[in-house]
Amino acid sequence: MKQEKTETQKKKTRKKNVRNAVYLLVALLLVGGLVLSATFGFIDFLARGGQPPPVPGTEGDHLVALAQRADSLEKSLEENPGDTDLLAELGYVYYQASMLSWERGRGAEGERYAQHSKDRLIEATEQGFAEPWATLIVALLSMSGENQELAEEYFERTLEMDDEDPEVHLYYGIYLSSVDKVELAREHWKRVLDLDDVDPWLVQAAEMSLQEGEQPEEPAEQPKPQEE
Repeated sequence: MKQEKTETQKKKTRKKNVRNAVYLLVALLLVGGLVLSATFGFIDFLARGGQPPPVPGTEGDHLVALAQRADSLEKSLEENPGDTDLLAELGYVYYQASMLSWERGRGAEGERYAQHSKDRLIEATEQGFAEPWATLIVALLSMSGENQELAEEYFERTLEMDDEDPEVHLYYGIYLSSVDKVELAREHWKRVLDLDDVDPWLVQAAEMSLQEGEQPEEPAEQPKPQEE
């Protein structure tokens, strides 16, 4: 009976850690600006011929414009179902829509866009689309959905393509910490500090994460002995 309670406590603690890490992750994404280096990777993709999401004028609403762009891309995909560039672009547009929805406090809408983004980007990568910004977004959205195996797989895929992206190491560390792999998480946060020309907010986030990792964990609450 005692062992069952201990296992239940561990599961509750792990779930709380993941939830807290997701809150931190979303805050970092919003502060950092929709995954900075992933966006830079997307710009490279655009330079090779991809199409950007529309930039609305002062009279337009960005979220509405993104939804319209997504609808347009969905129709294009019906005509070109094997176009991985279209799939990836659509996944990115849905990702932007999810971040903007969460920023506006529209949780359910953000979750729906996030699922669409993940589905399209997974489909693209499985068909051979190999860009670190795409796999990074899948990893982040899988983490927010508490899909641990998929998150880890896509973080690893991203690092295989680009091991010198500080943002990937920061977010991977947050994920690893949330699933009780603190020592491995610290290695990735230290990697952020070892890299050159790292954005100051990433350095600060890595340093804060390392400091948090040094704090001793609160002891698990022990069950009270039963009176005879």
